[in-house]
Amino acid sequence: MKRLYGSLALLSLSIGAAIAAPATLPAAFEHPNVSSLDKVAVRIMPAVNVDKLKAEDRLRDKRGDIPRFALPMTVDMTPLNSGVWEDLDADTVVWRQRIRSEKAMSLNFGFTQYHMPAGGRMLIYPATQEKGGDRDLIREYSDRDNNELGQLWTAIVPGQEAVIEVVVPRASAGQLKLHLTKVNHDYVGFGPLARRLAEASGEKGVSGSCNVDVVCPDGASRSDIIRSVGVYSKNGSLACTGSLVNNTANNKKMYFLTAHHCGMTTTAAANSIVVYWNYQNSTCRAPNTPASGANGNGSLAQNQSGSTLRATSANSDFTLLELRTAANPAFNLFWAGWDRRNQNFPGAVAIHHPNVAEKRISLSTTSTSFVAWGGGAGTTHLNVQWQPTGGVTEPGSSGSPLYSPEKRVIGQLHGGPSSCSATGTNRSDQYGRVFTSWTGGGTNATRLSNWLDPGATGATFINGIN
Repeated sequence: MKRLYGSLALLSLSIGAAIAAPATLPAAFEHPNVSSLDKVAVRIMPAVNVDKLKAEDRLRDKRGDIPRFALPMTVDMTPLNSGVWEDLDADTVVWRQRIRSEKAMSLNFGFTQYHMPAGGRMLIYPATQEKGGDRDLIREYSDRDNNELGQLWTAIVPGQEAVIEVVVPRASAGQLKLHLTKVNHDYVGFGPLARRLAEASGEKGVSGSCNVDVVCPDGASRSDIIRSVGVYSKNGSLACTGSLVNNTANNKKMYFLTAHHCGMTTTAAANSIVVYWNYQNSTCRAPNTPASGANGNGSLAQNQSGSTLRATSANSDFTLLELRTAANPAFNLFWAGWDRRNQNFPGAVAIHHPNVAEKRISLSTTSTSFVAWGGGAGTTHLNVQWQPTGGVTEPGSSGSPLYSPEKRVIGQLHGGPSSCSATGTNRSDQYGRVFTSWTGGGTNATRLSNWLDPGATGATFINGIN
């Protein structure tokens, strides 16, 4: 619900390949017998009224809703009623479908039915992709992405036209299940290439200039916990921040802590998550300068999709997910420790994606205090006062972790009045406490304890692990 006050700034997020730049190229690049793209069927989506959407977003911001970057559009497309099948060779076939949504900055897709047979794969790539072009723009999915729900939500591809391509062994083509039901039209600028299109339309940067890049000196001693934070999309159209957290078994379970109000509170919503790791600017832009408020150059070639809901509670505004796939070693992730003690802390550190842009760091050098959500008397949340000229949080930062000086998670962002222009007590935010979430609503589905202390050790704090 970050924002209690303020106006909606431009959302932008840059995203890359499903696990890394795929070794596989589109079929037409390697098989000259395959038809050129202009011979492939194209589905033209209805026109999108961007002015209307942005007017709605201003109202969403006033309500404290999480940022929206795309408009979901419903379709009913399968390899049986859409696209073109062709032979690659005697043993392999390919299906392709083009999808175009005029003036989209990027596109992403929701498949409510997905099952890829062994030896098959699906690529999604911009229609402008060239053989020697950037492979980070190609998204690759295989039987590793099959799951118990039989669904798949994809990372974005930049531009207004994308190609969905499936290659399967001829003998197992009948096992393929693919039902595309959502085409999500990015009207804001999600990703570096999409953001360039937004800039060409006169849009400005995405996060406040007072914010501090994680590669700046403030992040130098916190490089480990920086690697635990990721930005994510929900249902291909909404976005928040979250973080990997450790558990007392130190077994690298993919537990991902975020905010209840981000809406990842159902099986379907949790399944739709796409998390993007290590999205940060490569250099330290001086805070409070125009460069810091402009678009960054973060690379987002690292992401993963799908999760299972483990626990959630509105009281302290927490949700704990378990990401479906194990960490890719190339991502170099970190599982942050946590501290559930019933106390305040002499300072705090926030790592987050303001307006879902490149990762930033905000510091508080004053003691936290107990509050209820909204600022009244209570103990469910921590109030954090930011430095007068330092970083703050913004829409899109919701769900991001708050760390103690010992670099342990002590809460996740619910919201607050902070902004680069805020002063005094308005330059503050409220975080649901890990202490409160530990016992939550008293059941496994509403508390952290069973998941983060599976052996019931009684530990009150633990450190993170690589």
